[in-house]
Amino acid sequence: MGLHDLVKKNESPASVAHLGPPTNQEQALLDKLAAIPKSPANQEAFGGAPDGYWVFRRFGYTEAENPMHVGIVLAGANPLGQFKCSALVPTALDILKGLVSMSRKMRKRPLQIGIDD
Repeated sequence: MGLHDLVKKNESPASVAHLGPPTNQEQALLDKLAAIPKSPANQEAFGGAPDGYWVFRRFGYTEAENPMHVGIVLAGANPLGQFKCSALVPTALDILKGLVSMSRKMRKRPLQIGIDD
């Protein structure tokens, strides 16, 4: 699993080419993530929302709205937990850290993620 695997399948290869290979820190997180079982493809949970799809969303889009740089992980409309961003706009590393942490907590990783930025 690489960073390109975290990008939507409908993204063109050119749009993710600038990512380059993962850093050592990113690769370490990807390795940890790969060791966590995937959500079942047909499982429905959290009020009917697909359990295999999580959204990473910031609490606010300005420094005034989100001075602590906090985000939330959602499965449908249901919150799973929070994640910390290093700045107002989350980085790939912030998302990976939150994804690994939440996957450990849930004892499974999603099949797909969405990032609200």
